[in-house]
Amino acid sequence: MSVEKMLKAIFVKKQNETPPYIHKLDKLIELASLDKELSEDHCEIIDELSPLNIQARYPAYKDLIHRQIDENRSNDILIKTGELLTWLKQKLK
Repeated sequence: MSVEKMLKAIFVKKQNETPPYIHKLDKLIELASLDKELSEDHCEIIDELSPLNIQARYPAYKDLIHRQIDENRSNDILIKTGELLTWLKQKLK
């Protein structure tokens, strides 16, 4: 969800308007005009985070997420998400 919030902040900075009430990360990237700037690694983590971003909002899916993601995968997602957030923060400057 932090990636979603960061993308919405970039949208507000660029468009000077309230971001749409959506949760699809790929659509937010497009609306924030970042789709041409994303590296392949960033695209991969966005693809991995997108379903988790939606599923984590609904309690019925939380158990499914816990079963699908082991500790190693969780750590990998955290590291890649941190790198993506660092890149996105630079876009806010």
